[in-house]
Amino acid sequence: MSILHEWRYPTTNTVDLKWGMVAYSFGSQTVGPGEDYPPKTAIAKYVFNPEKGRIIDEYQLVYLTKGRGTFTSTSLVGKKVPVKAGDAFLLFPGEWHSYMPDVDSGWEEYWIDFEGNIPDLWQKYDLLDRNNPVLHIGIKDDILQLYRLGETILLEQNSAYQQALCGICSAIIGLAVFYDKNSTYESICISEMVNQARDDISENLATIKAPDMAKDSHYSYSKFRKDFKNFTGISPGAYIKDIRISKAREFLTNTDKSIKEIAYECGFGNADYFCVIFKKTVGMTASEYRKRTRFNI
Repeated sequence: MSILHEWRYPTTNTVDLKWGMVAYSFGSQTVGPGEDYPPKTAIAKYVFNPEKGRIIDEYQLVYLTKGRGTFTSTSLVGKKVPVKAGDAFLLFPGEWHSYMPDVDSGWEEYWIDFEGNIPDLWQKYDLLDRNNPVLHIGIKDDILQLYRLGETILLEQNSAYQQALCGICSAIIGLAVFYDKNSTYESICISEMVNQARDDISENLATIKAPDMAKDSHYSYSKFRKDFKNFTGISPGAYIKDIRISKAREFLTNTDKSIKEIAYECGFGNADYFCVIFKKTVGMTASEYRKRTRFNI
């Protein structure tokens, strides 16, 4: 028998929209083997014919915790992608899609329905990717607890409830991406490689170079650089620079070391080069930064 958890239509106002994201529904339903999909008890707004698909005006994240089925969208060129318990898939505003459970298994699904400037920016910068809408998460209790909390808050609709839902939506999506990125054996190996590189940077900040980290990890530099950037979002060289600047900030604020000493201890080679990079990165000179932060203390 199909089970649909209770829900309510939410309201939004101009204050809610200023937070950057509003939620239109948090919900869950269980569809047994051989049952109609969507079930006859489905919310009218979300009833569709899986054979024809549909287009919606907002984002959705659908998370499967039981069963299996298929998902397709325009960006997948009509290809039906198998999905199963532990997978989630993203639906994008204005894009045709369709999904349904296999007849012999049914499924249990949780969903959030949302829109706003924040998810628009995530999509703009390809942090949410139409071409890779399926996330392999696994069954994660922390995500399920957030879904259930969202359902409760949406049902009660107390003051500022949309602000709470904005945070919960962000947390669910962030965790979904996190678990997906770390879901495979290859990802685990890359994580170990990056952690080793971080240790190398910490222990040899003044002298470390990106090729040294690749050598210590037994990677070719091209593969090391590619995997490191995919994992952290920036190149090894840029990562080292950011750590050096962070350490320099700490020295400028908490020590009486000269700028020349700080430049060498942080691996910049000479004070002039350090000053150029520091100002470009921080937006003020090292001397200005020292005066400002020490004054605050």
